[in-house]
Amino acid sequence: MTETLAPEFPSADVNQCPYDFYARGRESSPVERVPGAQEYRLYRHQDIAFVFQNEQLFSAYIPTAYTSAGLDYGGAVHIGADDGERHKANRSLMSRPFTPGRLKSYEPMILGHVDALIDRFIDAGKVELAWEFANPLPALVISSLMALPTDGPDFEFLQAWNAAFVRTQPTEEFVLMQDYMLRTLRERHADPGPDILSELIARQSARDGEFDEALCTTLGVEMIAGGVITTGQLITNAMALLLRHPDQMASVRADHRKITGMLEEALRVEAPVQWRMRYARQDVEIGGVTIPAGSLIWLLLGSGNQDGSAFECPADFQLGRKNIKRHFGFGLGLHFCLGAPLARLEAKIAYERLFTRLGEIRLAEGNDFQNVDSPVFRMPHQLLLEFAPA
Repeated sequence: MTETLAPEFPSADVNQCPYDFYARGRESSPVERVPGAQEYRLYRHQDIAFVFQNEQLFSAYIPTAYTSAGLDYGGAVHIGADDGERHKANRSLMSRPFTPGRLKSYEPMILGHVDALIDRFIDAGKVELAWEFANPLPALVISSLMALPTDGPDFEFLQAWNAAFVRTQPTEEFVLMQDYMLRTLRERHADPGPDILSELIARQSARDGEFDEALCTTLGVEMIAGGVITTGQLITNAMALLLRHPDQMASVRADHRKITGMLEEALRVEAPVQWRMRYARQDVEIGGVTIPAGSLIWLLLGSGNQDGSAFECPADFQLGRKNIKRHFGFGLGLHFCLGAPLARLEAKIAYERLFTRLGEIRLAEGNDFQNVDSPVFRMPHQLLLEFAPA
């Protein structure tokens, strides 16, 4: 373990192309003390997995974190940053909409949104995939599940909020979203319907004896954040990778059964979320280094996904990896992404329809391949495509 003069991290500049930074860390200082701070960066897959799988040693509750500043409302804590029995209980409140049976029932709705989005651009023979397809799709899906408008000013607000969430610091949009969610929840409390927000209120009220506005607002905003942003990034990143690997594109287009594995490999190569944080609850040894209690630990998920000790030829985009589910695209352990099954389903249906309805897909002129302006999220800020008729 060494202290190095590493680039400023986290930063949008490093996140433009972080993989040399990760490789340097894995090679020279896999458990790295941050200069001048009681913080450590973990670069190796095995060390990151150890933290995720030993949550009794590491707390996810970091109230100063960017996500907590943007999601937590009225003293409540979103489940991605909570610990212990409260985390378990609140996660259970949100789990029912993501069961296998419920997911199956969503398929016609998702398919309808996918085809409607494709209808908008198919005759033009071109599309900016990120903001004309990949990002609107999960916003439409979560809006449908929550019985929120899928067009007009409300939907435009949701789209703007999603774009704001990837920025470096919380902005006015976070307060506006909390206000919007609180108003919606109060309406559903007074007049419930067959939607997942009404279901959340009913389950929380039955558990606790009364409607907890702060908790339901926090969990409702978290469902939007988790249900929209990273799913759009997965869809966009997967297409960018396929276009850089035409042999893999041809393979998966010829056999749609490979779409599921392709999406998992895309999550590994370009994890939508590049890092997470934990606090050490006690002194703990990782990789031969003693990390003192109270230290902040950066889990560099994008680095772990590129670790050659975990994945053979990790820089390659390969379909059919035997151990692909070891990636950190959705985290690991007790805080594994609750909405991962929905994200996978949306992306799978999206690619089935894109490959069915669009002919040869190719990059259009004008792409600069710059990442979104974010220190944590990975996705091209635009992906301009052209395609032949199917």
